[in-house]
Amino acid sequence: MNDYSVPMIPRPLNEPLKMSNFNVSEIAIFLCCMAGLWVLGSLFVGIAAGLVCIKTSRYLSNTKFGNLTTKGVYWFFPHSKRKYKFLIPSHIREILG
Repeated sequence: MNDYSVPMIPRPLNEPLKMSNFNVSEIAIFLCCMAGLWVLGSLFVGIAAGLVCIKTSRYLSNTKFGNLTTKGVYWFFPHSKRKYKFLIPSHIREILG
């Protein structure tokens, strides 16, 4: 049996989309910071600001008090027409193949 026929471990259905080790939302935050400050004429400051924003985003989403970004959405937008809902951790696995 070769390595290509071994099935991969399925991932949870509600796991965020990832590219390498980064979420797609983190990549978007980094690219927006970098491109915005690059337009203003400072590429290296844009890269540094993007990295700081990613670190801050990761810190706020993984604190001992829970996901502070979700709690912030509930705090600042309590009466929206479309309610912000939690994704409950899924025990259902996606079958690849």
